[in-house]
Amino acid sequence: MSKKSKILGLVLLLSLVISIYVCREKAVKAKAEPKMKVPIAEEIGIFKGENISSTKTENCFICSDSENSLISYYAKRDSIGIIHWNSQWISDTGVRAYDDDGKELFGNESMSLMANSFGEGYGSVYIQEMANRGISELSAYFSDTDCVNLEKLSGLLCQNCLDKVAEFYCDQKESGSNSHIGTTGFSLIDFQTRKLYPLSDPYRGYMIRDYYIQYDFQNNEDESYIDLTIFYAPERKEN
Repeated sequence: MSKKSKILGLVLLLSLVISIYVCREKAVKAKAEPKMKVPIAEEIGIFKGENISSTKTENCFICSDSENSLISYYAKRDSIGIIHWNSQWISDTGVRAYDDDGKELFGNESMSLMANSFGEGYGSVYIQEMANRGISELSAYFSDTDCVNLEKLSGLLCQNCLDKVAEFYCDQKESGSNSHIGTTGFSLIDFQTRKLYPLSDPYRGYMIRDYYIQYDFQNNEDESYIDLTIFYAPERKEN
């Protein structure tokens, strides 16, 4: 082998070694530097202008006294309501009893049960009212199809209400279980203030003025539901 050939061989060998070293360094660096995780809220476009309401406040399902909503009827009551968004269903939870004029009723010792189904493929709600004790127990059955449809709600809610429901959805996606995504289709509402509250992860309870809210999730083989209890618990004061 000529001297020239030996030098050429050494150059090629050296180039190969350098290439292997550079590739190895890049691989190590890539492994050492974790990829930046895109926040769930950005992935789903919640706060990037994709969920823009087309509904004015005066026509909002929550804020207005529209004929398409029962909010104005329930607003006469100091009580807590439950909403199923995809069916636009709303009901009083019955933690306190009222007549149609908003006058509170007392003395009813019996318990009443109300049930409502949201149609084929969707969940249902069962409400056991014990208004004389200031207690209401609810079972809200859900599946993935009950997951809130934010695009549909953009034509139903004003921007402030839409943002609130989107916030609940983001909390569920970022901090909750995928098996509970259907819970985002439900919310609680304070009829007095018309503020909305979640029934999804990562929460399990909170106060709404004088009402204590406590819930958890029950998952069976064939069905899942929100196990919810509402207590009317005003602050005790010395006479």
